[in-house]
Amino acid sequence: MQSLLWVLGGGLSFWIPALLAGYLNGSTTLVNLAAVLGVALFGVIAKQFGTRRPRWGWILVGVYVLGPPVMLAPSAFAASTAPVEHHLMWALLFCAFPPITLWMSLLNGTIFSLLATTAGLAVLATRPRAGHV
Repeated sequence: MQSLLWVLGGGLSFWIPALLAGYLNGSTTLVNLAAVLGVALFGVIAKQFGTRRPRWGWILVGVYVLGPPVMLAPSAFAASTAPVEHHLMWALLFCAFPPITLWMSLLNGTIFSLLATTAGLAVLATRPRAGHV
């Protein structure tokens, strides 16, 4: 259960600020900055107020697993002429294959923040814990 909270918190802290920045301004730079700052803020808050050390690996999993659903969510409200079943099938396939997050982020311009966050969280996840050798 604890891991699920890290996945949800990490994924939402990355994608929701990026989504909001895209709607408010649309600048690719601002969108990428908002995404990275969202995860950084989540990490700071988790470290400051949490009783346990943040699980950086699970946060990274959340960024990749929640990427497609969050990026596809706005299109659910757009008018479409294609049958709903067709869109639902593709949405489910995208959500079942998290590496598609890289491709989708390339299309919407968040690839820079995704790669930077991936590198940063991978380094944090592989760091030895304090007191462990």
